[in-house]
Amino acid sequence: MDYLVKNNDWRDKAFKVLGGLVIVPAGSEKRVDGAYPLSEAQIAKLEKDDCTVEEAGAIDLSKMKVEELKELADREQIDLGDATKKDDIIAAIQLGREAKA
Repeated sequence: MDYLVKNNDWRDKAFKVLGGLVIVPAGSEKRVDGAYPLSEAQIAKLEKDDCTVEEAGAIDLSKMKVEELKELADREQIDLGDATKKDDIIAAIQLGREAKA
C-alpha cells in the first residue's frame, strides 16, 4: 500500500514496509511506498498525533530519481543486476514485480 504522510507532530513516525521501515521526520511530508496496510484505528491514532495519511496513487516510476528507484528496489527486495541507467532500473523493477505477482 502506498501512502502520502504529512507529519505535523514533533516526533518522527515509522512505517513498516517490505524490507524494513520508512521514517517520516517530524514536520515533513513524505510518500511511503510499499507499506503494510494501515487499519482505521492506526490511521485514527496518527491523526490524533497531528498526522495526515492518505492513500497515494500508483507510483510513476519515470518521475522518480535513480537513487529513489534503487531504494524502492531494495525495499521490495528486487535484484537490479547490472542496471545503472534509469530506464534499465525501471525495467528491472517492473520485471521483479511481475515475477512476484
